[in-house]
Amino acid sequence: NINFGMSLAGTTQVNILDITGSHIETLHSGFLQSGSHDMSWNAEYMPSGVYFISLNSGDNNLTEKVVLLK
Repeated sequence: NINFGMSLAGTTQVNILDITGSHIETLHSGFLQSGSHDMSWNAEYMPSGVYFISLNSGDNNLTEKVVLLK
């Protein structure tokens, strides 16, 4: 589960990237209201390893590292 808050509404894209920065999956692409948001990533078929969650909204970009353990 991916939880995040947005102070301003706007067009937002949430992506999953692998350790090399290659795009794995887009979880959301579109408009989101301000406030708290929860998204799920079904990583059932992904191997264990390090991944990055990238959130882009307007001029704001945030990338967080996550470790997937099975």
